[in-house]
Amino acid sequence: MKYLEYISQLQIEDLRKIVETNNLKCNIYSQATLIKQILTHFTDRKFLRDLLTKLKLIEKTALAFILFSSDEVGVDSRKCDSWITVLLKGRTSVEEVIESLRRRGVVFNHKLDHYRQVYFVPDDLRVLLLDLLVKGAVDRLEELKRKPPLVADNGFALEQDIFTFLAHVKRGDIRLTQAGTIFKRRQEKILADFVRKSDIPQPAGYYPYLPRFAFIITFCTDYELIRIDSSVIAATEKVINWLKLNPTERMRHLYHYYLATFDHSEWDFLILAIIPRIEGRGWITIKSLDKGIASFWGESFYDSVPDIRNTFLLEFLVFLGIIALGEPVAGNYTALRVTDLGRAILKGEKQGFVVPVESSYVLQPNYEMLVSRNIDPLIRWELEEIAIARKTDQMMIYQITRDSIRQAFKKGKTEKDILSFLRQHTKQELPQNVEYSIRDWAREYGRIYFMEAFLLRCDSESLAMELKGSTKLSPFIRGELTSKDLIINGRDHQEIVNLLEKEGYMPRAEVQRCEEAGVRRSRGAEEQGCGGAGVRRSREVEEQGN
Repeated sequence: MKYLEYISQLQIEDLRKIVETNNLKCNIYSQATLIKQILTHFTDRKFLRDLLTKLKLIEKTALAFILFSSDEVGVDSRKCDSWITVLLKGRTSVEEVIESLRRRGVVFNHKLDHYRQVYFVPDDLRVLLLDLLVKGAVDRLEELKRKPPLVADNGFALEQDIFTFLAHVKRGDIRLTQAGTIFKRRQEKILADFVRKSDIPQPAGYYPYLPRFAFIITFCTDYELIRIDSSVIAATEKVINWLKLNPTERMRHLYHYYLATFDHSEWDFLILAIIPRIEGRGWITIKSLDKGIASFWGESFYDSVPDIRNTFLLEFLVFLGIIALGEPVAGNYTALRVTDLGRAILKGEKQGFVVPVESSYVLQPNYEMLVSRNIDPLIRWELEEIAIARKTDQMMIYQITRDSIRQAFKKGKTEKDILSFLRQHTKQELPQNVEYSIRDWAREYGRIYFMEAFLLRCDSESLAMELKGSTKLSPFIRGELTSKDLIINGRDHQEIVNLLEKEGYMPRAEVQRCEEAGVRRSRGAEEQGCGGAGVRRSREVEEQGN
């Protein structure tokens, strides 16, 4: 809701309180005049800057908490009251702090129901206040004169690790324990293939997976890229649509998912408000970032906070590819910088960060494929269907085997599909021995196959011969299983029944099971009649199968 919309709903007494508290001069008996005067001042940045300087530290802190912690409707009053109570240490009451902000005209309260209410700041005023509050911290930021000797920069590693996880899922062998989690050894195998080997900090609470792995699984679940059944994880058809997105757009999804899903402290929100404002600058020292935040909260208050403000959040922003951290000594971060990818994500650029994507790989005569990490994900996704991943590192190694091609055939791929894909994306000529092997395996595939046989059974060979000789019935007969058992298409059953009746026959309309028909199973095809291993097929059935 905009500021004008909200103050227009206030009683004239509440409008007078805002005017009097802020020493605004106007006719206090005209509601229209009061609204106009308030709106004029509360859209003026200089007035708002002066207003902020007049707030007591605890009032400024409470306002910041409401600004940084609000969702679409505001911040829960009980959560805010509880947090402010801890800070007050009995010096005053929560009610006095909130009432002071209400009289100033910067915070309002709204009842959601009989039991709950929220504190909120109207949308347009919230944007102005956030900008003014953060500016002081940004002005105190200092840049390093040179690049740090060691840099933690995740880049697109998170996106690649998500793909690696989905590739493992696609292979169809990720089963779950009775507790509904992936088996420990299987987790270790997946994690060993990830680009990023180190983990992000562990948040409070119990998690069955490492934080990095848990984030990937929950993201894939919530975006419906995977489906978790009672005992197995499977990939969904939505993976293809996600892979078709611009790489920066995929990373933007991950960033906004993090913002919406994870709990954030007031320190987090202040840092998240600062980060977009340092885009385009060099390496910012962590020490100056601390000073900037301290200037906002107050030195004594900031120093009393446990040293958790710059660990989990900053490392998670590295994890998301938003920032890079400089560390001359492991674990001792000295500076941060917004990455080019981070700039594209934070600014919402349509074209985004230009990612060097490769569309080809090297296929060697030994059936091994050397594939770059920067391969187009759609190409890699299809590659997963015809080859086995042997090694996943900066240069990935896949291998074509008889079994991998068999699995591709089982998923509906044809010899033509596979050879066409290989020719299109192989950097050099397709090795002849690889092509010959694929063609040989294609010829082997399907030499033995299964088919459903719907039988039209006669009680004598002569009756079967009569039906086969009928010009109207013979087109429906696909072959014969025995001299008395004719094979038809199950879909034609009712049409054949109708045709037999028109021809003067009296067939049973219902379909009998083998047991009901008294069929005796035997090795011999003549005695078998239904489902056994020694079936004799006619030339027509042979042609139908091929």
